[in-house]
Amino acid sequence: MFRFPLNLVDDLGYWNITNGSQRAELILNANLIIFDEAPMAHKWLIHLLERSLRDLTKIDKIFGGKIIIFAGDYRQIPPVVVDAKHNSDVFNASVKSSPIWQKLKTFSLVTSQRCRDDSEFSEFLLKLGSNQLTSVTLHTNRTVENLVNLSMISFVSKLDDLIDFVYPNVILTEPDVCVHRAILSTHNASVYEINAKILELLPEDPLHFYSIDEVVSDNADQIFLGVDALNRMQPKGIPEHDLTLKVGCVCMIIRNLNFSDKLVNGTKVIVVNTSPRLITVRKPGLSDDYLIPRIIFKAPVEPGSPIEMCRRQFPLQVCYAMTIHKSQGQTICRVGVDLRSDVFSHGQLYVALSRAQHRQNIKILISEERVINGNPLANNVVYPPLL
Repeated sequence: MFRFPLNLVDDLGYWNITNGSQRAELILNANLIIFDEAPMAHKWLIHLLERSLRDLTKIDKIFGGKIIIFAGDYRQIPPVVVDAKHNSDVFNASVKSSPIWQKLKTFSLVTSQRCRDDSEFSEFLLKLGSNQLTSVTLHTNRTVENLVNLSMISFVSKLDDLIDFVYPNVILTEPDVCVHRAILSTHNASVYEINAKILELLPEDPLHFYSIDEVVSDNADQIFLGVDALNRMQPKGIPEHDLTLKVGCVCMIIRNLNFSDKLVNGTKVIVVNTSPRLITVRKPGLSDDYLIPRIIFKAPVEPGSPIEMCRRQFPLQVCYAMTIHKSQGQTICRVGVDLRSDVFSHGQLYVALSRAQHRQNIKILISEERVINGNPLANNVVYPPLL
């Protein structure tokens, strides 16, 4: 709606809305603006909205005098700060470090709506997110770790057992059921591993869609990067060179394609048919088909590299597993949480364990050395200034 830039690099960004346009008039006439998941937003985005509304309304008041509700839970994941060296770097990106925060009126909601039918589990989650659980000290050969006890939640120590809990064989052939389930992991590498493993379990034949990759530069002829090297590159947020799908598999759209049809980043769809140039999908529970074309993605070949690559590929990725970051804001019927790798960000564990409505629908995958006296232990990262 507000046409914010996708990647703010400083506090001087501007929205791509022309005063007097239909979109501008709609915003101008709005009585209320709701900004959901505000704790995830960088403060620069809040600043951009504030000064843009002043400019649009011509009123010299905070947010141009508009009433705005910022909703969210500060126990959840904060803004992602690339190359953050300290927790203070993350706090400095939060709206809590902005002068605007002092001008907002805050209201605190204390009852979990998602888990309200299980008061004991709800209380456990609130204490987990607020870092109020008693820590357990675990001595290993390498270090001393302070962990939290997750005995309230059932666990397994093998990936196959976790997959069988979330996606038993009888469910895998019902994609409309699968879309409401997910395995959550801390890292993209684990997500790719789990998605590939589940895709192999589907009965259909695999279909491979290969991208067209090239270097994008004014002096591209002078930059020697072979096609094979470009194909191996996997920049963040870009589909794989070898996109492997099956008819009937569950995918996620990873770019905004069509707002009117709600084909946007994060939408889950089911593959119906394929061709070299178009993939036909449908939304869960619906019969209408949509055609997904290949689009162009651009990104540095490596983080921080001045060399940019262009990849032409379908904006889809298999979505039986996703990162914990991607799951924020969702309610999931059955959840598996892959804790083979520790959480590393404020609120990650809280988000992962609070996606389901009942604890019976959650199972964690944890290494055997983290199970002491039958109790699974896990790392929990909480940065108090963000609460």
